[in-house]
Amino acid sequence: MRRLLILLGVVAVFVAAVAFTLPVDTLVRRGLAAVHQPGQPELVFERAALRPAGLVLENAELRDPQGKQIAATTWLAVRPSLVGLIRGARGFPWTFRVTICGTTADITADTAAGGIAADLRWQDADLGVCKGIPVGKGSLLGRADTTARLILGNALPSGDGQVELRDALFKAGPPASGLVVRASTATVRWTLADGRLELTAISLRGPDTEGDGHGEVRLGTPFPASELDLDLDLTPGKSAAPLLRALLDLLPPPVGNPSHRHLVVTGTVERPQVLR
Repeated sequence: MRRLLILLGVVAVFVAAVAFTLPVDTLVRRGLAAVHQPGQPELVFERAALRPAGLVLENAELRDPQGKQIAATTWLAVRPSLVGLIRGARGFPWTFRVTICGTTADITADTAAGGIAADLRWQDADLGVCKGIPVGKGSLLGRADTTARLILGNALPSGDGQVELRDALFKAGPPASGLVVRASTATVRWTLADGRLELTAISLRGPDTEGDGHGEVRLGTPFPASELDLDLDLTPGKSAAPLLRALLDLLPPPVGNPSHRHLVVTGTVERPQVLR
């Protein structure tokens, strides 16, 4: 046992020495430059290093071909599968840990029919840390639990998932500045195929409003230019503010349900339009 402990100690020292002496940053940059294709998104970062968590990229960004930021994180750890690398099959599965809005998201990538399957789990994330999710000219806050599965390959991405919000808070921008809508829970289930994000189920529950619906987002480039088509049946909650009640009263009731209001939203993610 003593010899085994000594051997493990020597191996640990060797691995640490390699990790701190290899030009990891340079090697990663050269590797990304070698595989990057013109016209494709590009991954850039401030610094790369080997750590116990794996290969860590600090202040990483994914940019579109025009140099605009698609996504960003202060910390991204990549850990390849040693068994996969030995057996081939492009070294999968790989695991990723990435910091989003101050909360760690776990991603597992593995081979699948048609390409690579990426499974995401992002739990108890505080959207306020990253100033909320932009919705039109307003913002959506709350605590989010997200699960998703994406298939990435030569064809357009496909997949499905669910987003659950707790203590959700929507703050409207101009021209409805001052409008605040609260929901104890909000759930969106979605599927992705052929460049269309179908919102198969949308649910809101109090205290300001309750409702259910569905919709579709026809993905565009950049994402704020994506086209919307949302259909919701809403009713004011017990704590709804007078401004919210007045706005809901402007909407028509759905057929056979005069106590509810029918909301149809079109336009784009950046400039949504309410139809009456």
